Amino acid sequence: MVDLYEGAAYPASKLNHVIAGDSDFTNWAANWFNPAAFEKVKSTLSKYAEHLHSLGFSKVVFIF
Repeated sequence: MVDLYEGAAYPASKLNHVIAGDSDFTNWAANWFNPAAFEKVKSTLSKYAEHLHSLGFSKVVFIF
């Protein structure tokens, strides 16, 4: 599994606070849901796909 959040995923233990409008989540999301972060994710996935192709995989699918 590709770690798109580079070890900084939102803590699962705090997910129930997201529903309540937790500002920590809003701040965390602002770092990951923006054009620069999207470009970084595209680059990471492209490199990962190239690696899988080098191992002989002919098709690679990413589902978001």
